[in-house]
Amino acid sequence: HNAILKEIKIPFNGREINCYLHLPHTDSIHPVVIVSGGLDSLQCELLPLFEKDLGPAGIAMLTVDLPGIGQSSQIKLEQDSSKLHQAIIHYLKEVPWVDHDRIALMGMRFGGNVATRLAFLEPTAVKSVVAVGAAVGSIFDKLDNFKKLPPMLLDCIASRMQVNSSDTNILFQHCVPLSLVTQGLLHRRRIETPLLSIGHKDDVVCNELDLELIARASRQGESCIIDKAPIFESYLNSLSYSAQWLTRHLAE
Repeated sequence: HNAILKEIKIPFNGREINCYLHLPHTDSIHPVVIVSGGLDSLQCELLPLFEKDLGPAGIAMLTVDLPGIGQSSQIKLEQDSSKLHQAIIHYLKEVPWVDHDRIALMGMRFGGNVATRLAFLEPTAVKSVVAVGAAVGSIFDKLDNFKKLPPMLLDCIASRMQVNSSDTNILFQHCVPLSLVTQGLLHRRRIETPLLSIGHKDDVVCNELDLELIARASRQGESCIIDKAPIFESYLNSLSYSAQWLTRHLAE
């Protein structure tokens, strides 16, 4: 079988957003993982995850750019960061090759914010979530933490939010509402949707407390903290672990 790529156009806010659906084959319907990277990553970078892990397990992968970047560059990143992904979940009912009852989400960085948020907002539609180095709390809850972000990432956030200011304090005020703690999600009751959070201890975007918060938000939560070098190699291993984890939960 050769993998098949389909372009899916999602109607959103009066325009169409292009997403890419990678299918192991079209002989049957597949569970699907909606995957998003960070604010500076593009869909094509996510291909190895499908080729190496998801595809062989019979799982489809739908990639989508976050608001403000790539195919989604016309959309502004705002507090309701998961609106686009929510539209995708609902639209998947129209897509013949995927199993609408078996949808999972995986997100890195700001994509992890979106994926985790949807575990709360769409509990019946989302089977499981993996958040990798997710920006969910600490950087939005304290100005000091926010100021530790690299200048390039700060510029990137400003551009995605369409904020024309180089003043970090002003940008921070725009970002506070993105905190899932401020939104009251991560400190509420625990949800049934299994959540896996992956990251490393000394990460400025997602610290150990953030990783624990995500895992504790779910009755079937788990955190996987990488602290051994080389981080990159461990990170790739953790993606394989994520794929196995998603496969397990999508099979239930």
